[in-house]
Amino acid sequence: MTSHVIRNVIKAKILPAQQVVPRAPYQIQVVDIERKDMIEAINNRRRKRPYRDSSNKFNY
Repeated sequence: MTSHVIRNVIKAKILPAQQVVPRAPYQIQVVDIERKDMIEAINNRRRKRPYRDSSNKFNY
């Protein structure tokens, strides 16, 4: 689980989280992150990453 996935799930209002002040780290309750539906939502978001084809790299 990466911080990008967590941020996206928070932005989508799937994972409840709070910030005390802007730019502060999010505060997430352990019970929220361990919910079965939350784990499934995070795993589904991770699977949607685009495939990167390494054969199309430019060589400079």
